[in-house]
Parts: sequence; C-alpha cells; structure tokens
Amino acid sequence: MINSGREWDWMDKKKKTDEHCHYSGLPSPTAYGTDEVGSGQPSPGDYEHATLILKEASAYGLEWEVKETAAKYVKEGYGYVEAFEMAYNDWVK
Repeated sequence: MINSGREWDWMDKKKKTDEHCHYSGLPSPTAYGTDEVGSGQPSPGDYEHATLILKEASAYGLEWEVKETAAKYVKEGYGYVEAFEMAYNDWVK
C-alpha cells in the first residue's frame, strides 16, 4: 500500500480549539477560558450588540478584520462589547 494506513494521520494531530461560536461566528467566551458562570461571559444582549457592529463593518467589507481584532482585545482583557467597539473604530475610520 502506498500510505500503509497513514492517510488519516492528519486527523490525529492536535486539534485547534474552536474560537468562534458555531451559530454566529462571533468569538466564543469559552475560547478565552471564561466559561465559568459569572466570570465575564457575554450576555445575549452583548452578542446582539456585537452582531450589529459586525453587520455595520460588513457594509465596509471589514467584518473579518473587526472580528479578529475584537478577539485579540477580548484576550487582552477588555469587555466583549467594548472590544468590538474598539475593533470597529480601529478599522472603520
């Protein structure tokens, strides 16, 4: 056999954790180690606010950039909505 059973080795490598929510594409709070109750998890209202910010960024073709920059700000310790507002202001001038 050509691969001798190694054709699936790529699946065994360490899997990257999903850093975005499966339903919205927004950065997931569990990706940043804040999955405990009361530890800064975004509320549904926060998700809605972030979605509106991303929709506005999408009008400028900058949705991905804003989303990735907001994820960096969240990792740095900023609040969820604050991170999206800062990211939006960084990219849309």
